[in-house]
Amino acid sequence: MVRLFAVAGRPLADVAVRERVLEIARELAAAREVPVLRTEANDRGIEMALGVGRLAAFAYISEVRRLSNAWYVEAFDVGPLWPVNLHHDDEDTGPEPE
Repeated sequence: MVRLFAVAGRPLADVAVRERVLEIARELAAAREVPVLRTEANDRGIEMALGVGRLAAFAYISEVRRLSNAWYVEAFDVGPLWPVNLHHDDEDTGPEPE
């Protein structure tokens, strides 16, 4: 299981933001042939179950973070959507949801 939680607020409450983040995740999974078993999204982030090992899952979600952050910063001229520095702690990425 991999997760990304927003740096602040509930940016994925905006349907366009949520759909673009999910689109980035789907496109990357298809390009990298990463099996996506389950995807969930809420106003603060996304959670995915992937059919790959821990290292591959961490690499995948790191790239989703990088690509969606770049899109978000360019589209809205604000800070990043996700934390810039990732940590590996039971595959969670970012602060716990409220």
